[in-house]
Amino acid sequence: MRLFHRRGVTPTTLPPINPRPQPPAAPPEITYTVTYDRVGEWGRNGHPVPAPLTVHATTGAQIAAAIHRDVRSYLPAGAAVRVIVDLGIMAGQLKVGALGVGTFGLRMHSGGAR
Repeated sequence: MRLFHRRGVTPTTLPPINPRPQPPAAPPEITYTVTYDRVGEWGRNGHPVPAPLTVHATTGAQIAAAIHRDVRSYLPAGAAVRVIVDLGIMAGQLKVGALGVGTFGLRMHSGGAR
């Protein structure tokens, strides 16, 4: 039996076999600054807003997780806080149930990655 029966097909003209394809490259991290407008009572009634937060992230979910960690101390203990990040308008909000308890803006730093 002939292994290479078609004309012009030889072991040197076969495409290389790559048993382990390389995973796609991860997107670069981008640096964002989160500026809070309000977090609970902070930002109104004479209470100062929390300091801006710098986040290095590749996704909105990573930004939301960093904000969640940052604002826990400004909200009642045990409150189930949801962080909503909208990268389209570069802003977001904090919610406990249906109640809005905070808002923030995002700014992407020029140069992007750290």
